Amino acid sequence: MKNKCVILSGTKWNRRISLTSSLRKRGSIQFLSILVLSAFLFAACGDESTSSSSEKTAWDYLNPDIDYGEFTDARDGQVYKTVTIGKQTWMAQNLNYDYNEETDESLCYDNRAENCDKYGRLYTWNAAMAAVPKGWHLPTIEEWDVLFKRVGGKNVVGTKLKSKSGWFDKEGNINNDGTDEYGFAVLPAGYWKSDSFYSLGSHARFWTATEHSSDVAYYLYSVTGTALVYSNNCYKTDEALPVRLVKD
Repeated sequence: MKNKCVILSGTKWNRRISLTSSLRKRGSIQFLSILVLSAFLFAACGDESTSSSSEKTAWDYLNPDIDYGEFTDARDGQVYKTVTIGKQTWMAQNLNYDYNEETDESLCYDNRAENCDKYGRLYTWNAAMAAVPKGWHLPTIEEWDVLFKRVGGKNVVGTKLKSKSGWFDKEGNINNDGTDEYGFAVLPAGYWKSDSFYSLGSHARFWTATEHSSDVAYYLYSVTGTALVYSNNCYKTDEALPVRLVKD
């Protein structure tokens, strides 16, 4: 903004001095106001990279070179990307349907909605079995094995199915990303156990439909820093894990 020039002479000189002093005071106030406003905007915006990272959703981690399909969950309108690998069609994202019936629970990591948008929800086993939409199901160990063989076996599956970004090692360094050659885009969603959350950013676990006993079911576990994915077992009600579905 250009300053307006006020020309005064003779008896009006005192008014000129008074006006000049007033403008200087006003300029100082305006300058201070700009400084305060700038500080507020900087604090509100924060670090841009941190903000953009926290606002990412599952779609931001998909492989842009893959021709994905889509599935719309009629129950809540959420749209999931799907990918066909061999003869199987999988969801390319973790399930994010809000299912809670008595002790069959689902929840967001750290109870933060943005984590559900990015990683999907964490489910107890019974909730995982019940939360599937029509036309899909929780895969068995045998169905996971079909996928593993299709992409080259358990020794390489971790690298080939993990997302190209978003993975950290135990020291917090970003150096454990996968190649995501098939568009499966596994994210390190962590898990919940006995009222606590663990391993966001470094581990991925998935329920299977295969039961070990009435209280225990098998799950898949991707270890940070390795390509190995293997099956283990845990109690159905004591842990909540991510869910990846396969088409009927």
